[in-house]
Amino acid sequence: MMKLKRTIAALVALAVIAACAASLAMTGDVDGDGAIGVKDAVLLCRAIADGGAGANDMLSMDVDADGRLTVADLAYICRAIMDNSVVFPRDAQNAAYSKDVK
Repeated sequence: MMKLKRTIAALVALAVIAACAASLAMTGDVDGDGAIGVKDAVLLCRAIADGGAGANDMLSMDVDADGRLTVADLAYICRAIMDNSVVFPRDAQNAAYSKDVK
């Protein structure tokens, strides 16, 4: 019985950690490496071509927050790569921030 309780506690802890990690997804950082780069643009292109993405991926891919993956989202990411700065409509306060671009 004690082993079962420990196993359940471990699974709950993992679920909480995974939920927290998903909520920390940075807008535009599709691959989750902490920076916005060419790989993010490529992954977004694939998602657009495939017709969408999962709910967790939408947090980072749908940068204009319109509920759809479109070329407009790709344009924002490409601009962020070229300018080395990001202003995405999805950002809660529409604040500008800089990130290293790979």
